[in-house]
Amino acid sequence: MPLFQNMMGQKPAAEYSVYVYFDPEQENSKSRWEMKAVTDCVNKAICEAEDYYKSCEFCKVEIKEKYFDSKAACHIDRTFKTYKTSAFLNSARMKAVFLFGIMILAAGILTIIN
Repeated sequence: MPLFQNMMGQKPAAEYSVYVYFDPEQENSKSRWEMKAVTDCVNKAICEAEDYYKSCEFCKVEIKEKYFDSKAACHIDRTFKTYKTSAFLNSARMKAVFLFGIMILAAGILTIIN
């Protein structure tokens, strides 16, 4: 079924694409962007984008909206929503995970000693 048609053969009001942005410092990243999903349901696009964002695998996740402007008689593409973690938050998250690991290790050692 074409992306711009629903079950009734009508064109949807808008199409939402979910893109992920890879960390450019990763050695194995093939390209900077990858499209992960396309849907005509904004709620589904938001849920998928949030899932990708919460996975912490990507620097940025964006939802792009494409719709037909009948007055201008053309398709309009725009960024609908962006999920982005700052470099500070990424480093703070890594420090928190490291400290949590140290605390678990110390608790295990104290349990063995006692």
